[in-house]
Amino acid sequence: MRLAVFTRHAPTLQAVTRAATSAGLTAEQRTLGERAAAAAAPAVAVVDLDLDLSATPTSLVDAVSAQLPRVPILAVAGTAPRTRLFEVLAHGVDRVLEKRRTPIFGGQATEATGPGGPDPFGLFCVFRSMAREPTAGLEPYLLAGAAGFSGKVRATEERDGHVDRVRAWAGELGLKDARAHRLGLVLEELFMNAFYNAPTTAGGTARFLMQPRNEPVTLEAHEGIRYQVGCDGTHVGVCVEDPFGSLRRGPLITRMCRKGALAPAPDHVGAGLGLLTTYEAVNHLVFTVDPGRRTEVTALLHVAGSNREAQSRGQGLELRFLRRSA
Repeated sequence: MRLAVFTRHAPTLQAVTRAATSAGLTAEQRTLGERAAAAAAPAVAVVDLDLDLSATPTSLVDAVSAQLPRVPILAVAGTAPRTRLFEVLAHGVDRVLEKRRTPIFGGQATEATGPGGPDPFGLFCVFRSMAREPTAGLEPYLLAGAAGFSGKVRATEERDGHVDRVRAWAGELGLKDARAHRLGLVLEELFMNAFYNAPTTAGGTARFLMQPRNEPVTLEAHEGIRYQVGCDGTHVGVCVEDPFGSLRRGPLITRMCRKGALAPAPDHVGAGLGLLTTYEAVNHLVFTVDPGRRTEVTALLHVAGSNREAQSRGQGLELRFLRRSA
């Protein structure tokens, strides 16, 4: 399988090429407006939004879409990445990655060199998930033999016990207190969304959306919230799955774009403010939604280096809304 890369940024091209090779893909650098020889369309187009800072991010995406119709796009950016990447998310792109704040292959970022390329792990996650059928859980993201466990929660009153168990497990692995706390925070936020925002009636009406978050919720026996945690020594992941599949793309993007919006406000069905908190706490976040059946949120944190190193890697976001044949 091939992928097309639209960039003039050497660190980005290098990072994409290496990650593509690891995922069994072949990367080909392309330019906007070129006429390529007749061939099968690439599996994905990587669009560097820093390619032309005088152009709007959406116009770059539209130009690539016109050149490669129906080819999925991964957008990357190092200049004002949050604003510009979320702009193309709202425009219909489902996969975005920030560039590293320091170069990937040695050296330090300066005004002359600019940011590094996208994080290799984030790239690998995207390429691997696009090249295979959706797989539940952490298996696609962690190395074989990763330590971990899974569990199921039916009531919010059980939540704290499971969060404490995960934090204790992280400590036993040797993760520093700050990282164990962050992992617990991510799990707690995902539980909150799964219990209060996700549940709906058969007709799609929210059941607990307007219920105060300090009031307990107990789900039916067949509606338990499943979770999984794992660590392969380089990354630690947490995955939470609800059986409702109520998350919708529009409300999710609206909520994710509300950076700093902490004032109380009615949340959308399926998408609570905790999802934004989760995004800001991790390196890679993946939403997989089978409408009406399940929503799975997978969060991954880099733990092999310092906290500063993890933060320098930037963040990635993937949205996967499954479509079933009639």
